[in-house]
Amino acid sequence: MKILRMLRSNMRRAIINKRFIIAVLLIAIFEYMDVFHLIYSNYADGSSSDMAGYTLVELLLSTGVTMFWGMSITVCLMPYSCAYIEDEENNSVTYMSVRSSKVLYSVSTVLTCGLSAFLCVVLGKVLFFIISSFSCDVCNPYTLEMYGDFITSLSEGNYWGFIAGNVILCGLRGSFFALVGMLTSCYVKNKMVIYSTPILLFYFFTKFGYFNLHLPEYLDIVAIYMTYVFGNKHELFSILYAFAFTLCVGVITAYSVNREVRRRY
Repeated sequence: MKILRMLRSNMRRAIINKRFIIAVLLIAIFEYMDVFHLIYSNYADGSSSDMAGYTLVELLLSTGVTMFWGMSITVCLMPYSCAYIEDEENNSVTYMSVRSSKVLYSVSTVLTCGLSAFLCVVLGKVLFFIISSFSCDVCNPYTLEMYGDFITSLSEGNYWGFIAGNVILCGLRGSFFALVGMLTSCYVKNKMVIYSTPILLFYFFTKFGYFNLHLPEYLDIVAIYMTYVFGNKHELFSILYAFAFTLCVGVITAYSVNREVRRRY
């Protein structure tokens, strides 16, 4: 199928390059720096492997909105969010759309954007876990006892399931911001503006949208991508909703890219 061939070609373009590798490394570094003070406290207290030391599960639960978090959500735009602008600059939109079709070009470009951002964040998180594992335990009975009453997977002792869910949610968050960046590129042809989209969007919704417009929780990108929107007892449904929400953004982005391609080419 043409769509699969285009998707494979675009994915190679997105991930087999230095930019993707740098993005993965930056995400791992920013994630580590975000919790470095907690990891350092393990050493300072001499409790890196004791019950009192921070575990990997606790590090995931301790992350918040910080400077390093803001930098990490910006990095996930690096692989492919500006691909449409780059194709315009290289005059390759006409060639690629004629070779297949305008619809296939738009759909494959948006799919690649979302998938490459998801993969970038997941690999960055995995690398962060590997680095952190040298100084922290994955989990311990104290952590399960402390958080088990609030989070279903931990109450069942399934801490690997909790970690996997967290990674998937972060990956979907990366896809969401990357897709919004590509959506912005349909109307703004400035890469610096596109790369700053996650911060601007997050600031707008947290400082204005939910306090002034009183938007419902299921439209709150903080609740959707940083916590479980349906509560800690419904992790799976919350992750599925985040996937559906990201998919809707992807559809809107694909429609916008296709309309722009049809209008200009």
